[in-house]
Amino acid sequence: MATLASHGEHVHMGSKAAWTPKLALRYAWYCWLVMLVIPFLVFLGTVWSFMSSSDSILGAGQRPNMDLANGWFIASVAYMVLIVPASFFVRSRFFRGYWRGECVSPRDYFKGMM
Repeated sequence: MATLASHGEHVHMGSKAAWTPKLALRYAWYCWLVMLVIPFLVFLGTVWSFMSSSDSILGAGQRPNMDLANGWFIASVAYMVLIVPASFFVRSRFFRGYWRGECVSPRDYFKGMM
Protein backbone atom coordinates (compact mmCIF):
# COMPACT_ATOMS: atom_id res chain seq x y z
CA MET A 1 0.00 0.00 0.00
CA ALA A 2 2.81 2.42 0.84
CA THR A 3 4.48 1.73 -2.50
CA LEU A 4 1.29 2.41 -4.40
CA ALA A 5 0.60 5.64 -2.53
CA SER A 6 4.15 6.85 -3.04
CA HIS A 7 3.74 6.85 -6.83
CA GLY A 8 0.41 8.65 -6.93
CA GLU A 9 0.13 12.41 -7.26
CA HIS A 10 -3.55 12.42 -6.29
CA VAL A 11 -2.91 12.17 -2.56
CA HIS A 12 -4.84 14.84 -0.68
CA MET A 13 -2.41 16.65 1.57
CA GLY A 14 -4.48 19.60 2.75
CA SER A 15 -2.44 22.05 4.82
CA LYS A 16 0.32 19.49 5.38
CA ALA A 17 1.89 19.93 1.94
CA ALA A 18 5.45 19.84 3.30
CA TRP A 19 5.50 16.03 3.26
CA THR A 20 5.38 14.07 0.04
CA PRO A 21 4.64 10.35 -0.12
CA LYS A 22 8.28 9.71 -0.99
CA LEU A 23 9.48 11.65 2.09
CA ALA A 24 7.02 9.83 4.38
CA LEU A 25 8.23 6.49 3.05
CA ARG A 26 11.86 7.51 3.61
CA TYR A 27 11.14 8.50 7.24
CA ALA A 28 9.25 5.26 7.73
CA TRP A 29 12.30 3.29 6.58
CA TYR A 30 14.56 5.23 8.95
CA CYS A 31 12.25 4.56 11.89
CA TRP A 32 11.96 0.89 10.95
CA LEU A 33 15.75 0.53 10.90
CA VAL A 34 16.07 2.23 14.29
CA MET A 35 13.40 -0.06 15.76
CA LEU A 36 15.33 -3.01 14.34
CA VAL A 37 18.68 -1.92 15.83
CA ILE A 38 17.49 -1.05 19.37
CA PRO A 39 16.49 -4.63 20.41
CA PHE A 40 19.76 -5.93 18.95
CA LEU A 41 21.80 -3.48 21.05
CA VAL A 42 19.81 -4.35 24.19
CA PHE A 43 20.47 -8.03 23.50
CA LEU A 44 24.21 -7.38 23.12
CA GLY A 45 24.26 -5.43 26.38
CA THR A 46 22.47 -8.25 28.19
CA VAL A 47 24.84 -10.89 26.86
CA TRP A 48 27.83 -8.74 27.73
CA SER A 49 26.64 -8.29 31.31
CA PHE A 50 26.17 -12.05 31.70
CA MET A 51 29.59 -12.81 30.19
CA SER A 52 31.33 -10.88 32.94
CA SER A 53 30.44 -13.61 35.45
CA SER A 54 32.74 -16.60 35.81
CA ASP A 55 30.99 -19.39 37.79
CA SER A 56 27.31 -19.08 36.91
CA ILE A 57 25.01 -16.94 34.89
CA LEU A 58 24.91 -14.36 37.72
CA GLY A 59 28.43 -14.86 38.96
CA ALA A 60 29.77 -16.31 42.20
CA GLY A 61 27.65 -15.34 45.18
CA GLN A 62 25.44 -12.91 43.29
CA ARG A 63 21.67 -12.89 43.59
CA PRO A 64 19.16 -11.51 41.10
CA ASN A 65 17.84 -8.01 41.72
CA MET A 66 14.17 -8.77 42.42
CA ASP A 67 13.18 -5.10 42.70
CA LEU A 68 14.46 -4.47 39.19
CA ALA A 69 12.84 -7.65 37.86
CA ASN A 70 9.46 -6.77 39.42
CA GLY A 71 9.69 -3.25 38.02
CA TRP A 72 10.31 -4.57 34.51
CA PHE A 73 7.41 -7.00 34.85
CA ILE A 74 4.97 -4.30 36.00
CA ALA A 75 6.13 -1.94 33.25
CA SER A 76 5.67 -4.67 30.60
CA VAL A 77 2.17 -5.52 31.78
CA ALA A 78 1.19 -1.84 31.97
CA TYR A 79 2.49 -1.37 28.42
CA MET A 80 0.43 -4.30 27.12
CA VAL A 81 -2.74 -3.21 28.95
CA LEU A 82 -2.57 0.56 28.34
CA ILE A 83 -0.32 1.50 25.44
CA VAL A 84 -1.19 -1.22 22.90
CA PRO A 85 -4.97 -0.56 22.91
CA ALA A 86 -4.36 3.20 22.97
CA SER A 87 -2.12 2.90 19.91
CA PHE A 88 -4.92 1.24 17.94
CA PHE A 89 -7.25 4.09 18.90
CA VAL A 90 -4.73 6.78 17.93
CA ARG A 91 -3.98 5.00 14.65
CA SER A 92 -7.67 4.97 13.76
CA ARG A 93 -7.74 8.75 14.27
CA PHE A 94 -4.87 9.25 11.80
CA PHE A 95 -6.52 6.95 9.22
CA ARG A 96 -9.93 8.62 9.58
CA GLY A 97 -9.92 9.72 5.91
CA TYR A 98 -9.26 6.17 4.78
CA TRP A 99 -12.44 4.94 6.42
CA ARG A 100 -14.40 7.59 4.49
CA GLY A 101 -12.87 6.44 1.19
CA GLU A 102 -10.35 9.28 0.95
CA CYS A 103 -6.58 9.16 0.71
CA VAL A 104 -4.55 9.65 3.85
CA SER A 105 -1.94 12.40 3.80
CA PRO A 106 1.67 11.20 3.91
CA ARG A 107 2.28 12.80 7.31
CA ASP A 108 -0.80 11.18 8.85
CA TYR A 109 0.15 7.84 7.28
CA PHE A 110 3.61 8.06 8.82
CA LYS A 111 2.29 9.06 12.25
CA GLY A 112 -0.34 6.32 12.17
CA MET A 113 2.17 3.64 11.26
CA MET A 114 4.68 4.71 13.89
